[in-house]
Amino acid sequence: MTTDERAVLFLDELAELTKKYRVKICGCGCCDSPYLVNLDKNEDNDTELDYGCICWNEEDNEYGFNISSFDDKAIRNRIRREANEKTN
Repeated sequence: MTTDERAVLFLDELAELTKKYRVKICGCGCCDSPYLVNLDKNEDNDTELDYGCICWNEEDNEYGFNISSFDDKAIRNRIRREANEKTN
């Protein structure tokens, strides 16, 4: 598979994830860092999520929140646990 083909297929899957979770990826105007945006804006929430920029974590082989003052793994694990509790 060529790089162009992989890029197009990646964007296709990213579009499906965006529709499923109602979250899109945007880029910071000053540093080009990606961040997450909530597509379901209402009076109770802002569009930008409160976890700052996201980055690829080579050690964990997954995306994480680029937050220096918080434990990224603890935040992700808490959110996953809460999501699982809602579905069970």
